[in-house]
Amino acid sequence: MIKNITQFFNVDPKNLKYIAYVRKSTEESDRQAMSIEAQMDAIKKQFPGLKIKFIKESMSAAKPGRELFNKMIDDVEAGKYQGIIAWHPDRLSRNAPDASRIVWDIQQGIIQDLKFCNFTFEPTPEGIMMLQMIMSQAQYFSAKLSKDVKRGNAKKREQGGVTYCAPTGYINNRLTREIEPDPERFPLMQKAFRLMLTGSYSVAEVARIMREEWGYTTFKRTRSGGKPVSNQTIYKAFCNPLYAGIIVDPHTGERFPAKHQPMITEAEHEEILKLVSRKGMPKGTPRNKNFPLKGFMRCGNCGCMITAEERVKHQKNGNTHVYRYYRCTHKSKEKFCRQPAVREEVLWNQLEHLIDQYEITPKLYELGMRALREIADKELEERDSVQDTQTDAIKTTQKQLDRLLDLLTDNIITPDDYAKKSAQLKERLINLQEEQAETALRSRNWYEIVGTTLTQLTSATEKFNNGTLEDKKQVLSALGSNPILTDGRLSFEEYFWLQPIKKNKQVLIDELEKVRTAPQQMKNASEEAVYQHWCG
Repeated sequence: MIKNITQFFNVDPKNLKYIAYVRKSTEESDRQAMSIEAQMDAIKKQFPGLKIKFIKESMSAAKPGRELFNKMIDDVEAGKYQGIIAWHPDRLSRNAPDASRIVWDIQQGIIQDLKFCNFTFEPTPEGIMMLQMIMSQAQYFSAKLSKDVKRGNAKKREQGGVTYCAPTGYINNRLTREIEPDPERFPLMQKAFRLMLTGSYSVAEVARIMREEWGYTTFKRTRSGGKPVSNQTIYKAFCNPLYAGIIVDPHTGERFPAKHQPMITEAEHEEILKLVSRKGMPKGTPRNKNFPLKGFMRCGNCGCMITAEERVKHQKNGNTHVYRYYRCTHKSKEKFCRQPAVREEVLWNQLEHLIDQYEITPKLYELGMRALREIADKELEERDSVQDTQTDAIKTTQKQLDRLLDLLTDNIITPDDYAKKSAQLKERLINLQEEQAETALRSRNWYEIVGTTLTQLTSATEKFNNGTLEDKKQVLSALGSNPILTDGRLSFEEYFWLQPIKKNKQVLIDELEKVRTAPQQMKNASEEAVYQHWCG
């Protein structure tokens, strides 16, 4: 019951102090609501002559805890204001605790007047009941919308869609409501993954290279433009399975194959997770030291990283000599390591010998890229046909799932039958989507590996001796994986696709030299013979 119901009918609005509460949130349910400025204009126009102080808040009212709303009610209860004005009751509350507090203050006579632009409130039991119904309806709408959104998001994840803003390297397509590669950032982000996979860089060092050498910035979501990418952003990206074409349900942990183009394979994602969590991960190269091999090798005895250091020796005659060494960090707690330090020039000589075995000339690079393009053209039609078949199979399976759901809704099949048959169809759908993703990724990775390898091995000695720190590491990463330093000797696990180059390189170079000095009428035929040999 209202403590003093007659006061509502006897109060003169001009004698009361009003506080007007205007609110706008970014929730889906509020996107059609009036803006804060529009609400203020409507209140001023509808209630001229009243003493009104406006309080503006940009926050959802679905849960209690709004700072400015609570301060407003505290001020009303303290007697600073006697009336409240709002555009609509749902601007005041969409949750039960806040709604109950308003109604209780009305019943106690603390709120002496309550006005709305598009709702008429009367301080009667029936009026309070209607106010409670309006607020309850707003609560129901918010709860139902939340449930609908969660259900829709779960369905979208099952179908391989992303339910949040595209991470760096991707952009949101507003028409299809899917994510797709960012033409500007996708190749750079993919390049960052490749750097990380070498095992020679820390997350901080990769992020620094992206900022300072590549000029990488985040997507321009505001007029101020993108910002330099942070270490934390890159760390999150390296840990995010979305880049490997995997969608993870945040509530159940269930994994689904994504529809968007992945940036790396699942195996590469697992390898990166091991790298970013590795205790021996290199912490970055000091700015004043240029150690190309630091953080690149592991000790063959204990498995710890190889670090680098300088030692300065001052002679009595005034001469100063600087020696650079590479040595094991000796951080293993399981195995005692006595591997000796190795002079940098010793490792340099070993590397020059290794690089020389695989280095190709610009002419071989040109012929190699020509072969790559021809192979790609031949495979294009066949690959497109396979992918079209896979797409049709996915659509058919999805339609079968939809029809199965309709049968359940119409009570034609039982929930047990639906669960059993839908599980089979979902498993088939996941397998089909994985096959489609693997088809696209396999062909793309094959071209990327060959093209990147040819690029890095062309004039490799010049790049290694005179290039930047990044150039040197890229050349080394093209030679093989798992570089090990044992008893002063550096060894690699040679990539199998480099073996034919190592075996035939010198023969091809000699043949090209003969072509260069041959008469003009013989050059074309001779070069074509070299090309066929090189393709093989």
